[in-house]
Amino acid sequence: MPLPRFLVEPERLGQAVDSVVLDGTEAHHLSRVLRLGPGEEIDLLDGKGMIARARVKTSGKGTVIVTLLNKKTLPDDRLPVDLYCSLLKGERMEWLVQKAVELGTRSIHPVLAEHSVPRPESAGVKTRVHRLDEISRQALKQCRGGHATSIHPILPLDTALREANWTPVRFVLEERERVAPLASEWPNAGHGLPIAILVGPEGGLSQSERSLVHGQGFRPVSMGTRILRAETAAIAALAFFRLSMDAAGP
Repeated sequence: MPLPRFLVEPERLGQAVDSVVLDGTEAHHLSRVLRLGPGEEIDLLDGKGMIARARVKTSGKGTVIVTLLNKKTLPDDRLPVDLYCSLLKGERMEWLVQKAVELGTRSIHPVLAEHSVPRPESAGVKTRVHRLDEISRQALKQCRGGHATSIHPILPLDTALREANWTPVRFVLEERERVAPLASEWPNAGHGLPIAILVGPEGGLSQSERSLVHGQGFRPVSMGTRILRAETAAIAALAFFRLSMDAAGP
């Protein structure tokens, strides 16, 4: 049976020689939720590919000390895909982040478009991003990945598009008729190259935004004939890349 995994800051795990101290939510989860005690073995992750086998030494109310047994580096099995997605309401955005991490997305960029709902006030932006990052961290443990998905700040669409200019292959999901399916367009785009995929809000991108997106080199593609919710379309596209790239092999 796989051992439970706990996240530790990269600098702490990288510099540790004999033991590591867990605190905060990770210590609470170990001692209060899983009720692991001295002698139990666990795995520690740093989110950058390092994994360490460890044994619980002491388990207190807010602090857990574990003894390191060995360390190794995991291969990076994330997709070379950066997801740019219009910010969605509450649980829908959180669900999207969780599933995108499970599928191995390299990074997630929440975007504010004209029709995006909600539009958080500046005071709540950092809190929202922090919440999404915590969901991402927990999803990494659940899917047993080794490299964390980067959660980027919430940015206006035009600013996010400038960041995506560094990505050689760029797609935007659209619902319009006569738009080619992603499955037929991707083979012509260059296998093995990093990909940026943009998903608009429920109301879709405005005409001016579509012009801007196309002008930045994003190819319009569809996920088929059915109208999908934004989070469904995003996950469908990521699942397509996951299956296609896994089938193609290294």
